[in-house]
Amino acid sequence: MNAGRTVLAILLLAVAARAGAQVPPAVELNIVPRPAKIKMLPGVFRLTDATRIVAADEESRRIAGLFNDFLLEQHGLRLEISSVRPRTANYLALSRAGGGDSGPEGYHLVIGTEGIRVTGTAAGLFYGMQTL
Repeated sequence: MNAGRTVLAILLLAVAARAGAQVPPAVELNIVPRPAKIKMLPGVFRLTDATRIVAADEESRRIAGLFNDFLLEQHGLRLEISSVRPRTANYLALSRAGGGDSGPEGYHLVIGTEGIRVTGTAAGLFYGMQTL
């Protein structure tokens, strides 16, 4: 990048920051199918070997196992699966409770600094894990 473009990029970023503007999520996320709604929030969640998966019912535990298999194969990481939320932050919770309003294959995925929550039907939980 030449100096003129660098200065222009810095100025555009400064103007966007000053105006409170944000890069549209569709530009940042390459997810198919596109989510019906995205709300970008500040912060970071770090998935580490201390992260715990919370899955209370049988189907949630099955999907947690699939996610764990993926993590082990792709990242060498195996997480503990529990039926109760840990006292500390850094968890991933799967739940079929509260996911009925998103349709037969829909899900809600909320990522915060302390944890991740995925709610949906059985199919929705599976697709939520795919998105994650």
